[in-house]
Amino acid sequence: MAVELEVLLRLPLALVQLDNLATDAISSWLAARTHPSSSCCAAEGCVQALVAYGGSSIVFVDAGMSEEERRVSVAHEARTSWVTISCRD
Repeated sequence: MAVELEVLLRLPLALVQLDNLATDAISSWLAARTHPSSSCCAAEGCVQALVAYGGSSIVFVDAGMSEEERRVSVAHEARTSWVTISCRD
C-alpha cells in the first residue's frame, strides 16, 4: 500500500499537492475554501508543509517532487501530525 494511502486511512489529515508550493500558495488555497488561515511569514518556497486546525491536518506537498521525495515528505509530516495528536490527548 502506498504511504499516502496508508496515512490517509489512519490519520485525520488530507493530502494536497500544489504546483510551486509556497507559503502564499497555501494561504490562497485555504482562503479559497473559506478555511481560517493566518500567514505570519513572508512568501517563501517550500517542498512540504503541515497545517493543523480544529483537530484536523492538511499536508501540502510540491506537485513537482518525485514519488520518493513525496513519500518521505508525507511520512515526515504524518509523524509530526501523529505526535501532535498524541501529545494533545
